[in-house]
Amino acid sequence: MPIHACVAHQIHQEAPVNKLQVNSKVVLTGLNLTSIPNELIKNRECIETLILDNNMLTENSFNMPKFRNLKELAVRNNKIRNIAVFMVNIQKNCPNLEVLKIRNNPNWPVKLKKEE
Repeated sequence: MPIHACVAHQIHQEAPVNKLQVNSKVVLTGLNLTSIPNELIKNRECIETLILDNNMLTENSFNMPKFRNLKELAVRNNKIRNIAVFMVNIQKNCPNLEVLKIRNNPNWPVKLKKEE
């Protein structure tokens, strides 16, 4: 099934997940993803920015191998319900994360929904 991917420098392309070109910035939004694609996991060392907004990801989707170079993660408008589990997974698997954008997930406090 093809997905729309936006990679470094906002270059738009259509590619199957298994042929996705991975650069420092990867945007996979609005694809109804329920897990992190294997192609991203295989190429995780080169990813610095990962935008996964408007999908179906949960807190358990982030129990994944370490993304050591990931500095920015956006997971707005997903299905992340358990804040504690999500934060444990992110702290464990994204040790160099500097920016986390999390608005509009179920059960997040209102203050966090207004601010990133």
